[in-house]
Amino acid sequence: MADRTPFPLLNGVLNLLAGAAKEQAEGKECTGDANATPSAPLDSYEQQVLATLGKGERVGSYVIEKLIASGGMAWVFLASRLADDEHVALKILRPQLAEKREFLELFLQEANTLTEFDHPNIVTVYGHGVARELYFLVMEYIPGASLEHIVRELTLSRTQLLHIVRHLCSAVSYLHKNGVIHGDIKPCNVLVSADGTVKLTDFGLAHWIWRSGLGKSPALRCCTPAYTAPELLSGEASPSPATDIYSLGVTFYKLFTGTFPPQAAEFIEHPTNHLEKGSRGVATAVTPSSSDTSASDPQAFGAEALGQGEPSAASTYAQTTAADGAPAISPEIDRILARALARDPSERYPTVGHLRAELERVLS
Repeated sequence: MADRTPFPLLNGVLNLLAGAAKEQAEGKECTGDANATPSAPLDSYEQQVLATLGKGERVGSYVIEKLIASGGMAWVFLASRLADDEHVALKILRPQLAEKREFLELFLQEANTLTEFDHPNIVTVYGHGVARELYFLVMEYIPGASLEHIVRELTLSRTQLLHIVRHLCSAVSYLHKNGVIHGDIKPCNVLVSADGTVKLTDFGLAHWIWRSGLGKSPALRCCTPAYTAPELLSGEASPSPATDIYSLGVTFYKLFTGTFPPQAAEFIEHPTNHLEKGSRGVATAVTPSSSDTSASDPQAFGAEALGQGEPSAASTYAQTTAADGAPAISPEIDRILARALARDPSERYPTVGHLRAELERVLS
C-alpha cells in the first residue's frame, strides 16, 4: 500500500526529526533566519528566574522537563501535566513583558479566545495560568521539525509543497476569520510532525505587543525583519490580514526556493531602499545577503520543485536566471508571490483564501 502521508519517514524525515530533537534538547533558540533581530538580552532578574526553571521544577500543575525554545517574547518548555503525565508545551512570558500592564491585559483577554480555537493546522492552546509570578500558556506539544529545518535539509516534491501551502493558508484564514492576526509568520513557526501534519504556532504574541503600544518603536522587537511587511517596519500601519499575507509570501518564497526573496534580502542590506520602492517581481536580480546560510541548494531546490521557464513578453514582473544571483522560479509563481509581496497593502491579495487558490491552481 502506498504511503498516504506527504512526508514519509523513509524519505529522510526520520533523520530530520532526530536532528530537530537534538536542537530542542540543546535548547537552541528558533530565530527563523540568520538575519533575525537578536532577542532582547536577559536582565539580571530574568537570568535568575530562568535559572530556577530547570528539570523537575513545578510551574502550577506542570513539571518542567527541558527548555526547547527561547525568544524575545517567551520561553517555551517541554513539560508534563501532573494529572496524567501528558506532555505539553509551556510558553512562559518573559518577565519584562509581564510587567507591562497594557500587554498583560491583552494577553489575558485574548488567551481566553485562543483556547476556544479548534483547527487541525493550529497548535491547540489548552489554557493559561499564573504561578510563581509567571504568566504562561499551556499548549499542545508537537514532536517534529520546523519548516525552517525542513527547507534547509530536504528538497520537497510538488505534492509536499502543495500540502504545506494548503494547510498553512487554511490555518491563517481561520485565525483571520476569528479576528486574530498572527503577526510573525515564518518557517520557524510552522511545525511538521512525522505523519505530515502541519501546525502553525506562536500566533498572537507579536500582535498583542503592537496593540498594547509596546511594539511601535521599534517594530523589530516583536517581529522578524525579513518576514515583516514594509508598512510595519516603517511604522505606517499596525498588524493586519495584509501584513500576514506579506509574511506568507516571504515564507512561501523561502519554501519554494530555499532562500529569501530579493525584497527581504535587500531590506537587510538597505532598509531605506526597501521602504521606498514599490512592488515588483520577486525574482529581480538582487543577491541575497551572504549571512543567510539556511539554504542548502536553492537553485536545484527551485528548479526541481517548480520548474524553470522564461516569462512571457506580456509579463510585467522581472525574471532572472539563477546565474543572475536569484533562484529561477516559474513566471506564474513569480506573479503570484509578487502580488503577495506588493509594497502597497491594497495591491496584495484581499484574503489568504485568494492567495491559496492561486497557488493551488499552479501546483495542482
